[in-house]
Amino acid sequence: MWADTKRTLLPDLYSGKDTVVQNAVYTFIALGKEEVIPELIDTLRRQGNKNMAETYLHCGDTRLSDAARDGHAGGGMRSLAGRALARCVGARGSSGKGNRSVPGAVSVGQTIGICSGSPIGAADA
Repeated sequence: MWADTKRTLLPDLYSGKDTVVQNAVYTFIALGKEEVIPELIDTLRRQGNKNMAETYLHCGDTRLSDAARDGHAGGGMRSLAGRALARCVGARGSSGKGNRSVPGAVSVGQTIGICSGSPIGAADA
């Protein structure tokens, strides 16, 4: 089933259509399969936006969080991710709930409302 899902969603990441790309990104993150992380990082760099950066920041995977923080040259993602992180931490304080790598951050489930918020890779365990 995963092979069919991946075969269906991977082309969506490269479709160039914002809604299609975002739906594929959110679905891949919700499924928690580590093998698609390089494609997700590439998608953020190619076609990322504020919502995608926020999702990556709070998804529970350090590589995706780092990609959102690092941004890409000329794309403005660095400042978007920084503002998203500041807003999230400022709103929730440093309660330690949510993402282990970002004190006070919300989980993916809280951010986009489509999954349990389990960190990427948890579904593989």
